[in-house]
Amino acid sequence: MGLPMVQGMMAQLGGWLEIRSIEGLGTTIELFFPEASAGGETEQADEEDLTLNVIPAAETGRMLIADDEPFVRDLARKVFEAEHWIVEEAGDFDEVIARCTSTDQPHLDMVLLDVVMPGPSVEKAIRTIRAVTPHQLILLMSGYPPSRSTSTLLRDSGTDYVSKPFSTGELLQKVDAMMCEETAPGGIRP
Repeated sequence: MGLPMVQGMMAQLGGWLEIRSIEGLGTTIELFFPEASAGGETEQADEEDLTLNVIPAAETGRMLIADDEPFVRDLARKVFEAEHWIVEEAGDFDEVIARCTSTDQPHLDMVLLDVVMPGPSVEKAIRTIRAVTPHQLILLMSGYPPSRSTSTLLRDSGTDYVSKPFSTGELLQKVDAMMCEETAPGGIRP
């Protein structure tokens, strides 16, 4: 797990981390979690309905999972292959652009795209993909907390976003929602 994912997880939990590094002595990373009740859970959690609201499953298809971390690609691939998706992988933006703009490749129904990878930039990758396939479904993912530039990118590019680390259910639900929206009456799916 990369440091941005740890930072994102701590922010989601309401905690933080502190890093101290002294040359020649090493680095110390402290994680600060929010305080829990004596029972390990808050009373509010006992009263809430923690059931995941699941929308009906969308159709499956062909997906490109693009992340520079092989572990993340492997995990996401296993999740989607178990749901009968045909999955391809890419490790940098150059591979993403090549795959998404190739006329010799089958159509992609979904691109799961890490925001920070080697190669050009996520903005350039999205612009290039949209020039060839204007309505390509793209789900951005990142271990960094969402920033102002991420919000602008989401608004301007017509993409959606999921924070790492994500649960299997959260990832599947986000993709299903995008696929269902796209195939609903009046959707723009080719």
